Amino acid sequence: MPSKPNSGDRPFWTFSLDVYARPGITDACLSLQDQYGCDVNILLFCCWAASVGTGHLDDPTLEDAIASVKQWQAEVIKPVRAIRRRLEAELAYVDPKTAAKLRAEIGAAELQAESVEQDILEKLIVPGASGGRGCAVQLENAQHNLLAYLKLIGTERKNEALDAISTIVDGCFTSAES
Repeated sequence: MPSKPNSGDRPFWTFSLDVYARPGITDACLSLQDQYGCDVNILLFCCWAASVGTGHLDDPTLEDAIASVKQWQAEVIKPVRAIRRRLEAELAYVDPKTAAKLRAEIGAAELQAESVEQDILEKLIVPGASGGRGCAVQLENAQHNLLAYLKLIGTERKNEALDAISTIVDGCFTSAES
């Protein structure tokens, strides 16, 4: 999520762009993505739900979130990401400036695909259902949601994953008050 396309009236996308830009969040999210197969958008969805939605996500809701974006992730986002990442390497047969330009264009397409995924996820939560929960409760709910997600994908006992989750939760909610 390197730049901001028009966020308009898209609260989850706006939340994600804000949170993703905070110190440590990008690295933590990408670490979970690259090392454990986490979906960054679902990580952010867990925090957004804690912030503006129902608070705690139950397993059926998380399973629905995972299922609702699984095909989009597999058929669109991951292939586009793989092409963009391939263009990070020097290719002897392609001018580096040409490769960099193409990589930037593919990166923009990847960001747009991520935005589509967020639209799918956003429909699963009703914003405003938080009932004015304080930051401490939101933080607790985000931690619960993220740990439940890790458990569903079989990553809950990995220390590095738990450290990244702490970074995300702290960054989402403690930075928001500063």
